[in-house]
Amino acid sequence: MPYKPSRWRQAGRILLKLAVVGLVLGVALVVYLDFYVRARFNEHTWSVPARVYGAPLELRAGGELEMNEVLWWLDRMGYRPVPEVAGPGDYRVGVNDIELFTRAYDFWDGAESARQLRLHFSGERLTRLEDRHGERVMSARLAPPSLGHISPVHAEDRVIERLESMPPTLVAGLVAVEDRRFFQHRGVSLVGIGRALQANLRSRRVEQGGSTLTQQLIKNMFLTADQSLWRKGIEAIMAVQLELHVDKETILEAYMNEVFIAQDGTRSIHGFGLAAQHFYGRPLNETSLAQQAMLIGMLRGPTFYSPVRNPERAMARRNLVLDVMHEQGVITANQHAQARREGLRLNPGMGQGPHAAALDLVRRQLRLWYREEVLSHDGLHIHTTIDIYAQDRAQAAMTRQLSALEQQYGIAAGSLQGALILADRSTGAVRAVIGGRNSIPGGFNRALDARRPVGSLLKPPLYLAAMESGQHWLTPVDDSPVIVVGRDGSEWTPTNFDLNSNGEVPMWEALALSYNQAAARAGMELGLGEVLDSIERLGYSRQLPVFPSVILGAVDMSPYDIAQIYQPMVSGGYLSPLTSIVAVTEPDGRVLGQFRVREQTVIDGAMAQSLRSGLALTAQAGTGAHAGRSLAPELKPAGKTGTSDGQRDSWFAGEAGHLLGVVWIGTDDNQALPLTGSTGSLRLWTDLMAEVARPTLEPDILHSSLRWISWHPDSPGDYWLGDCQTLRLAVRADAAMESARYRCGDDNRPQQGSPETESNGRWQWLRRWF
Repeated sequence: MPYKPSRWRQAGRILLKLAVVGLVLGVALVVYLDFYVRARFNEHTWSVPARVYGAPLELRAGGELEMNEVLWWLDRMGYRPVPEVAGPGDYRVGVNDIELFTRAYDFWDGAESARQLRLHFSGERLTRLEDRHGERVMSARLAPPSLGHISPVHAEDRVIERLESMPPTLVAGLVAVEDRRFFQHRGVSLVGIGRALQANLRSRRVEQGGSTLTQQLIKNMFLTADQSLWRKGIEAIMAVQLELHVDKETILEAYMNEVFIAQDGTRSIHGFGLAAQHFYGRPLNETSLAQQAMLIGMLRGPTFYSPVRNPERAMARRNLVLDVMHEQGVITANQHAQARREGLRLNPGMGQGPHAAALDLVRRQLRLWYREEVLSHDGLHIHTTIDIYAQDRAQAAMTRQLSALEQQYGIAAGSLQGALILADRSTGAVRAVIGGRNSIPGGFNRALDARRPVGSLLKPPLYLAAMESGQHWLTPVDDSPVIVVGRDGSEWTPTNFDLNSNGEVPMWEALALSYNQAAARAGMELGLGEVLDSIERLGYSRQLPVFPSVILGAVDMSPYDIAQIYQPMVSGGYLSPLTSIVAVTEPDGRVLGQFRVREQTVIDGAMAQSLRSGLALTAQAGTGAHAGRSLAPELKPAGKTGTSDGQRDSWFAGEAGHLLGVVWIGTDDNQALPLTGSTGSLRLWTDLMAEVARPTLEPDILHSSLRWISWHPDSPGDYWLGDCQTLRLAVRADAAMESARYRCGDDNRPQQGSPETESNGRWQWLRRWF
């Protein structure tokens, strides 16, 4: 009779076989995970999107930089006020001076070391820079501000930090709070698991986790966030294997760069380096003990303990972390007490809301040279021309003025929208871009994309073409009713804003008071083609409609388009394409691309100076007179108002000091408004320029082919050869000599208000209106 094993023996053999198979599979899994962990960890590179930096603050003696602006920058850049300046990031304010310790920074055009400076001010203006030894310093730069990043939606973002550069108290505090036995265990801590289990049983809820820092790193880098036993087992095996091949310092450094700390819109903030910049506006090595404890405390629940969303809860958690750091000997009793007294001191520029439209422009211009995947993953540094102070002031002025206009004119609250562009008038470097009343990342960028009728903003290119054809500011133009018959028999009958006609007037008056009939007649006599060519030559790259109404601005353009058209008109005739990018560098500082100013002469120098004098007259005594009255004379404002048909769009474009600015105000649903260019956009433009524009140092030298003529508002027909009356224009020499009745310095000149002077009704009305 054959031998038959018992059922128990058979079951035992099956179990043995299963155990052998399981052991083999387990060994295979361990071997695979070992290979996987080593390969993936050694090859791991963090996805770091391109980071965008604004223009650095330039400190130059004898400039127009004010003390309040410097203090604004120091606050925004995370500098800390201290009784005694000791290291980078410190500053002290005196009665008429600021002592500060700058931060070292590798600029794209060369590195600058940290240094101690003293800034002397007189009448609020920076007049002298000195080093710590009292020696004169010609100039210095603060490290550029971060504007944001360029990355795909839901992207991770981080600033990679080396362990040796991190504050020792932060590293020791992290270990004390999150994994006290980190330097004793081998990836898994049985003591930690037991302590967590005991605490959870005592509270009858999951209050603590038993994962080590190594396990947390494995989960963040390689695994999902689910809490299954299988996943936890895999995590534990991988943690042990990682510790077999990688030293503790490397693991700790990787963890501190990998860990998720906060969410900023669609951007996930990983690592302590970026978290310090986000929440405190300063490098990680300059954070205080209290700030380090706050960052450590947030690891337990980034949203739950967010100092922005839940400041009281975050403070309580921070203080608990400080208590642990004190108990574990990381900090002294004095440090503990001082840190607990410190407030939140969050970064005032957190969120970078005002920069959304500017970042949009940078992104668009970068795509002309770089692929999206390069910008999203290679960690490039984009150095731009954007001035965060101008951005901040522009957004504040936009919000303030739109609310004031709504209240003044009975417009529904919140219905007005606006957009503006600020650029350096000479170079075309863009300083600020505001895309709407509220700057929302990803929102509609009206500065670039809102194309609206521009009204009288196109009259300066018209009169430029007229002057290039041989006319000048004193040439008579006819401001009487005009009818233009189209090829299809249709009639175009433009009228002036006040529905009055003024007969024959000099060309300067037609521009300054924005007479539509005079412009329409002058444009048609000149030829529509000449007018369109003038606009295109000034930098407009889109197709213009071939209709007579284009002469009066019946064409849709964006504020960016208008800024490009006006740039050569206020720069002496040099066309410089508007640009926001200075240079692109690799993370190691190697320059990939440098974007230089490209100038092209599109207006004769004398013609440009004469044209600019007409725009200055418009801002002094024409429809833009609010600018002349409100701004300091040394800013030399010049520009033109624009109002679209039906008063749906209010515009102003012009220069003040070193800046060119274009402002649009209207509604997104194209409502008619009780606003003109003068009563709407001009007010916002003037308000902003008073804060951010600085006088230029260019000498006011008249071109050799031009002469000044001047006159008084009470007698606009009596011209003086020279600059000795209230109003003036730069006119061709032969025209000035022919038209001037008097010469500056003549003893027989009439006194203003005498019977010889004539009163002009139009100008009397204008002065009363303004």
